[in-house]
Amino acid sequence: MVKSRRSRKLVLQRNLRILRSLTHSKSVDLPSIFSDAVKYIQELKSKIEALQTDSLHNTEAAQQAPIVVKVEKYERGMCAVRVMCCEKVKGLLLCVLEGLEALGVEVVYARVFCKDSFCMEAYGKVLDRERDRSSGVVDGEVMRETLTKALILKANEIVRC
Repeated sequence: MVKSRRSRKLVLQRNLRILRSLTHSKSVDLPSIFSDAVKYIQELKSKIEALQTDSLHNTEAAQQAPIVVKVEKYERGMCAVRVMCCEKVKGLLLCVLEGLEALGVEVVYARVFCKDSFCMEAYGKVLDRERDRSSGVVDGEVMRETLTKALILKANEIVRC
């Protein structure tokens, strides 16, 4: 019995030393060590909450990175597409080209600027499946909305520079 009490006391003292070192407590008595531990846990919780709100704001800001798409329609299935983004995004050019291909636009000529931001101007011919069948004119608004949605979805998947 005496041995078990002694071993329990040694284990308790060792655990209190560990708790004091973790919480940076300078207290010696048991209630003060526990109150320091509670304060330390509350500080850690507040730090975690602050980090979570910061990460939430960062993801919202990343999702709100504006990607502007403008489409001008011309007769005979021709169109001009301008894509602008205020920050550099890796792989955005590839996303734009894949989006245009998915919409059935064959790019004839394109200019791309991407030093501090991204800007692309492309001229292309729309294949028959994307043409408004009754008038033979490209539906620019549908093309703009579809391309914008695809770019925003893909840009959120891509790692930012």
